Amino acid sequence: MYVLYFFNPLRYAFYPPCLFKKITTLDCPGCGSARALHSVLHGNILKAADYNLLVVLFMPVVICGLLYFCTGRGERLWRALNKPLLYFLIICTFFILRNINIYPFTFLSAGK
Repeated sequence: MYVLYFFNPLRYAFYPPCLFKKITTLDCPGCGSARALHSVLHGNILKAADYNLLVVLFMPVVICGLLYFCTGRGERLWRALNKPLLYFLIICTFFILRNINIYPFTFLSAGK
């Protein structure tokens, strides 16, 4: 997180490029994640959503999971949120929709 906070992926070239995008020119579900996390760490949630909406939407789930695994507290909440099949379907749907080049789906593409 230190690196993402202090080194903006838009300005530093040491972040690896998305190989899927290089080969297919399509946005994978993770495209824009580094830029989104950088924006979240700086408190800019709207810009983060522009880069990758899934990062913003899944942040509460990830935070609850981390709290549960690090502290052992909140087991009931984690059990309610722990739905891997549902998340897989959401990620697959997001992957398909973000590559449709028709309004309003163009808002899901990895922002520039």
